[in-house]
Amino acid sequence: MYSLIYSSEAVEAFKPDDLEEMLIHFRSTNKDLGITGALLYDGEHKIMQALEGPELNVKILYNQIVKDARHHSIRVLSKCKITQRNFDAWSMHYKEYSAETLEQKSKSFGFAGLFGDMPLIDFDPTIRLAQTFRKFFD
Repeated sequence: MYSLIYSSEAVEAFKPDDLEEMLIHFRSTNKDLGITGALLYDGEHKIMQALEGPELNVKILYNQIVKDARHHSIRVLSKCKITQRNFDAWSMHYKEYSAETLEQKSKSFGFAGLFGDMPLIDFDPTIRLAQTFRKFFD
């Protein structure tokens, strides 16, 4: 089992109908590949996504994501082997928060900034980032 978490920026804000259509596609693809995960979006440009599943499938999907022209500035935050999933119930869960709310929540979870700085407190990239990211969906 493998986990990969990345952040990126949308070229332009996603329209709600386009986003819903993309999520339907993502969920179907992820289910076929045995991948679970979650997508966090600030409603404007900032994206953070966690992918979990068979290592080869996660890497293949990530390589497709990197080529997607709808976003740029892609940055891997964590990639590692895992023994259990953090997002096992979702083929692709989705949550949207305002940029201000994301900043407040990320600080309360121990991050200086969700889409930039690493955590302010002890950081174990194999576990801590995924567990912290998971809190946004509880």
